[in-house]
Amino acid sequence: MRRISVITIIFILLFSGAAYGFKIGGFAGYNIYLEDVSGDVTKGGLAYGGTITYSLILLDVGLLSGYFPMLSSTTSDFYTIPVLAYGKLGLGPVYLMGGVGVYFADGGDNFGFAIGGGYKAGLGIIGINIGALYHNISGGGSDISMLTLLGGIELGF
Repeated sequence: MRRISVITIIFILLFSGAAYGFKIGGFAGYNIYLEDVSGDVTKGGLAYGGTITYSLILLDVGLLSGYFPMLSSTTSDFYTIPVLAYGKLGLGPVYLMGGVGVYFADGGDNFGFAIGGGYKAGLGIIGINIGALYHNISGGGSDISMLTLLGGIELGF
């Protein structure tokens, strides 16, 4: 009798033909900067964007992009546009998420990562989620950290 390894079982669960398929989604929320980026940051700003996801049994993989502004009191406003490859591990209605990618900003292009989690619920092909993402963006001699609180909707097909 052959023994099936744990890795084999995980591979079968994640990449079997029983995948749920593609999803597209949109989100909106509020971006909070956790550090003083320009010496006079007063607040974050409205963040919004979209996702394209391929959903497997336990894991979603996809791309996330959006617009994450920061409003400044004395200098010009700052923004970043992330393009992240991410994975989302579903644990029932709760999910953990992590991703890496490039953050395009008015000061240049920088590498960064995001980690977070949230709650999701669905009805048929429509799903909703609420969550939070912590971002760390490297570059320019110092890192930028921000927290995005968001809510969104996904359509599966």
